[in-house]
Amino acid sequence: MRARARPTRRDAIHEGAGLGLAVASQQLEHWKAQIRQGTYVPDADQTRFDALATLLIDEYQANGRKSVGRAEAAVDHLKRCPAPATATGRQRHH
Repeated sequence: MRARARPTRRDAIHEGAGLGLAVASQQLEHWKAQIRQGTYVPDADQTRFDALATLLIDEYQANGRKSVGRAEAAVDHLKRCPAPATATGRQRHH
């Protein structure tokens, strides 16, 4: 096999991220499997309750659902509930 004279864009991406090609390929395959199973949620650890609540209410209003009032009441109820501790013992932020 002949060595490449200059790095490719692909090499730069992997080197810039601090990942080896094998690790990057493994992560990509993991994401693909999650997408096929319908379990992939990008930045799920960054998602907050308020963002999800807003999406829910906006979707109900946009589609003219009769139960938008019930959804708003449920969201208000959940906002008043204390956040459960996570597995690390820290409180989740709403």
